[in-house]
Amino acid sequence: MKGWDTFAAITGGGAAALIGFLFVSVSINIDVFAGVPDLRNRATQVLIQFATVLFISIFIALPGQAYWMLGTEVVVLAIANLYGEMALPSSPPNPAFTLIVLFLAAAGIVLIFGLPAGLYVLVIPVLAAFFFGGYLAWMYLLAFKSE
Repeated sequence: MKGWDTFAAITGGGAAALIGFLFVSVSINIDVFAGVPDLRNRATQVLIQFATVLFISIFIALPGQAYWMLGTEVVVLAIANLYGEMALPSSPPNPAFTLIVLFLAAAGIVLIFGLPAGLYVLVIPVLAAFFFGGYLAWMYLLAFKSE
């Protein structure tokens, strides 16, 4: 996976920063989140997506790893994401995050077959997680401010 170190560093750092931002957003509005289970579940979905990007970055940065190994790890992440979304009570699956899971699985399968194109497919769910998760974290910060 030569040449993907920079991608891993940028996305890993971004994911870690956004996890912190999500915690700040929820903490500032803790009274609202404490009383609304659906909001907590949505925030958990965002946390899962940011953590997934962080794990992908870690896996890409592992030295000497074959494509099939990364593919297996990505498929396991897709399954964990799917389970995480389904395990959240009273929160229907978010279509954006469902698409992220599907692209994760697709990227993983392509990588399992040893095709480097899977890395390019993997960019799609990473960017989608940043976009949708970042948007929701920002909304959590702003949405509950009065006046």
